[in-house]
Amino acid sequence: MSRFSGAMRANVGVVAALLLAACGGSDGGGDPGPEPLNPAFGGTWSGTVVLSFQSGTFEPYPGTLAITVSGNTATVSLVCPITAAGSLEAHGSGNSVSWDGTLVCPPLVFPTICDYVVLTYRHATATLSGGTLTAIATGNGTGCGRTESMTVTFLGTK
Repeated sequence: MSRFSGAMRANVGVVAALLLAACGGSDGGGDPGPEPLNPAFGGTWSGTVVLSFQSGTFEPYPGTLAITVSGNTATVSLVCPITAAGSLEAHGSGNSVSWDGTLVCPPLVFPTICDYVVLTYRHATATLSGGTLTAIATGNGTGCGRTESMTVTFLGTK
């Protein structure tokens, strides 16, 4: 028998005791998960929208977002600029949510620039700070034979 066998048995005993202690007293509930979204996200938000393409930024215009909250999910409606169409389900906790996917908006007409442009969202985030909602969506705009990256920024209050 080696001189380490007694020490090894003692270490195994200590490890077993620590494992049992770590498991003891648990109600089996596990991780409670992320905190729910701040319910203040819910409601109708009015503010300013800025639509930017890689070739330039349009003048800010008034816009509205409608949000309902359930746990860690925010259903955001009226997300497409000007047409007020489209909705998405964002997920998060506390004062921030995010969304990834594909949302294609109805065509927009820009009379002096292009007959129509279709905006496609790919990613969006929203944060709540005090009584202000900031939402930023990115994706691309396609029309008149070209596609450009775009960002839509909304800054609003209830």
